[in-house]
Amino acid sequence: MQLAFWNFPPVECIETAAQSIGVQVEKQSASSCVDLLNREQVDFALLPVTTALAAADELDILPGGAISSWEYPFAWIQRHESFQQIQTLKSIPGRILEEFMIRVILKEHYGQKIRSRVRSRC
Repeated sequence: MQLAFWNFPPVECIETAAQSIGVQVEKQSASSCVDLLNREQVDFALLPVTTALAAADELDILPGGAISSWEYPFAWIQRHESFQQIQTLKSIPGRILEEFMIRVILKEHYGQKIRSRVRSRC
């Protein structure tokens, strides 16, 4: 079996686990993983939710595989007021998946529809 991963922080752990059971892995950008799937060069790919949804018409999406965000060490929510009072989300460029996840959590669990404001890395 051949598996493609988009290159994101926890991929090293997944790559090690996959290789330990004999799975061949590719580490690429999310769009390259979609291309590998379309050209049938890999059997499966682990993609960001936003990429998978954008390509849903051309891919067979298999639910049931995910990276849990409960203890995700690469993103966190820092707040200066209660969740019910949050009106604006600030994030750094390139963190689309994390921003999407925070938006869903705030909307579904706290009823907050928030504005977004991207800040520079500096």
